[in-house]
Amino acid sequence: MSDVYLFQRGKKQTPYQLVTASGELDLRTMPTVANDLLQALRSAVRPPRVILDLTEVTFADCALLAVICPTRAELHEGGGWIRLSYTHPSVHLLLTAAGLDKTFPCYPTVTRAAWDLPQG
Repeated sequence: MSDVYLFQRGKKQTPYQLVTASGELDLRTMPTVANDLLQALRSAVRPPRVILDLTEVTFADCALLAVICPTRAELHEGGGWIRLSYTHPSVHLLLTAAGLDKTFPCYPTVTRAAWDLPQG
């Protein structure tokens, strides 16, 4: 599911797409998330900005990486970004094990992701 939101700093408003996922993210469930991200990319204003809300995710495997890495590359190519909001240790462990924890820092809430305020 994808929705458009605005975050505001002073007088500047910046739109972003919010894509939410929940439960277990694996080969069986990631096609739905991938489709939601694709729809967000297609409907995003330029430059495209996407927050993937994973705060309700209970498990994630490398299928998540197979989707977010090329999505990030495509967004960056267009001058945009993707930020992940997550709190579950399995997401953090996956990103750390893959050496992507700096590429996808932990934003514990969507609001902090919108404001680009990673955890600690």
